[in-house]
Amino acid sequence: MRQKVSFTYRHIVGLSLLLSVIGALSLALSGVLPWPVFIAISLVHVLAMKMPYDKDIISARIVTMILLGLIFLEVVRVWTWGMGEVAIAIRDMIIALDIARLLLKKELREVYQILGISFSELVFATIFTLSLTFTISLVFMIFLIPLVLYLADAERFGFLDHVPGPMHWLKVGTGVVLLTCIIFYVIPRPYDTILKFNSLHRHKKVFSEDINLGQGTDISLDNSIVMRIVWHDKPHPRAFLLSGAHLEKATITGFERSSRKINTFRPASHSMHRLTIYPQDIEVKNIFHPFSLVKVSPGDIRKEGDDYYWRSCMPAVYDVWVSETPGRSEPCSVQVPPGLEDVAGLARRIAPEGSAGKRVAALTAYLRHHCRYSLVNQYKPRGLSPIKWFVMNGGEGDCEYFATSLALMLRGLGIPSRVVTGFYVHEYNPLGGYYIVRASSAHAWVEYWDKGAWHTQDPTPPEPGLYRLRPNLIDEIRFRWIRWVIHYSLNDQVYFASHVGNTIINPGRNAIYWISGLLLAAAMLWLGFSKGLRHLNNSFYDQVLVAFSKRGVKLDTKASHGEHLRYVENNWPVMARYFSRYLEDYLLWRFGKGDIDIASITGKFVKRIKSSPS
Repeated sequence: MRQKVSFTYRHIVGLSLLLSVIGALSLALSGVLPWPVFIAISLVHVLAMKMPYDKDIISARIVTMILLGLIFLEVVRVWTWGMGEVAIAIRDMIIALDIARLLLKKELREVYQILGISFSELVFATIFTLSLTFTISLVFMIFLIPLVLYLADAERFGFLDHVPGPMHWLKVGTGVVLLTCIIFYVIPRPYDTILKFNSLHRHKKVFSEDINLGQGTDISLDNSIVMRIVWHDKPHPRAFLLSGAHLEKATITGFERSSRKINTFRPASHSMHRLTIYPQDIEVKNIFHPFSLVKVSPGDIRKEGDDYYWRSCMPAVYDVWVSETPGRSEPCSVQVPPGLEDVAGLARRIAPEGSAGKRVAALTAYLRHHCRYSLVNQYKPRGLSPIKWFVMNGGEGDCEYFATSLALMLRGLGIPSRVVTGFYVHEYNPLGGYYIVRASSAHAWVEYWDKGAWHTQDPTPPEPGLYRLRPNLIDEIRFRWIRWVIHYSLNDQVYFASHVGNTIINPGRNAIYWISGLLLAAAMLWLGFSKGLRHLNNSFYDQVLVAFSKRGVKLDTKASHGEHLRYVENNWPVMARYFSRYLEDYLLWRFGKGDIDIASITGKFVKRIKSSPS
């Protein structure tokens, strides 16, 4: 018997160590733990599994001193680098506790500590996850934690011979999943606050506003996604320009932001289009928008000239309302930097007269005919302005060369012009109904002033077939995870509540489905709860009834406990006095009148029934 308990105990500890590995895996899958660190932690787990469980691998005193030292270092880190390091400090301490628990002896009571640490890793990963693959470890944890807890209690109270079958644990896991979903959608995560104090996910891309062709361009060949955009109105455009910054100060090598005054942004009373923008892996203060910006939500923004910025950190998701009416603010300078007079003179020879629109079209046609678009092998001669070289020698360059050259040539004609940097949005996923913006979609174009308003001109030669109507099921699943899990918020709660309320108050064709679903869910919960209560109260006594039945003593399940006792006295007198003592303990436990380990008492009584002579 001792060997059986020892063998089972080792399996329980082994399962708890497996859960510890899965806890670390959840951190890695969620993107908050580097994979090399996870591999190192896994090796420590392998070492712990091969060592005796009842001995310390390293002295408890040494482990305690190391933990205290780590706590001190983490406090210094947060004090030195600010609140943005809190998340990293918490992560590191959870991992340190996990490893410390592995290096110390692992008796039955330590199993609960290992499960607690693993659950902490899961919770931490759940809060900070940006990854859909994180659900792999989540599923394992949901189904394994209840099993290990039950086995640990069974070992502790001595009823391991009554472990439920796989279907029981499938039901338990399903119930945990449903309960977790309910809790999640009732209490959403404050994701904007998490982002504010989260330095675990380092943003990989930074949007550069200024253009300096002398230092190389910022146009990227990286196809990773930086934004997803939902265009709520129909029909949506095939493609559009997403403005980020307006550059009005011309230099010998490009354009920079001017020091224009900070204005108070006053939302307009009307708009034409609403867009919801989901940034990803991009670190910016800019508010991106097509056309003319009318309104922004959330509204904690500032306006500098014609550019818009977040006052604090960029939110995880934001809405913009825009109008296709040309923006009306004020014209910028027509200054041409010294050294670029030849560029201005060439513009006057190409388009000497005509309306602003015709002259813009003539200069655009010239650049597209004499210059070639290229992202690679851009020749930059020393001692010569890259803009002058590009225009006068018909050079090769990307969109920043074309936009900068056109803006300066327009200024040579006395037309106020500026360069706008942002993204050219041209990839649409019809499965999810949203646009995908990649880092490689970074773009620059020109705005010129005519008839009291700004007008857009893109001089870059169009790329054939650039617009992509690309169904992408994998990204659609990923976006739904981001939309309804990562960015789930109080606004979504209000939306669901109002939608359900409007459906009930104003019943339509879908109302019957809502009501039927609610009634079905209520019935399932009631049946499951009532069945669970009956199982909780009667499971131990049912074991006794089953044991009697196997020995030929059939007790009527509808009879009372007293009738059961009298039946046993008449048909199995030897067992009657033991049954009487068991009923006393069972009834005291059931009605809460004593601190009784009914599981252990039931297990011993069932064994007596099985072993006693008839």
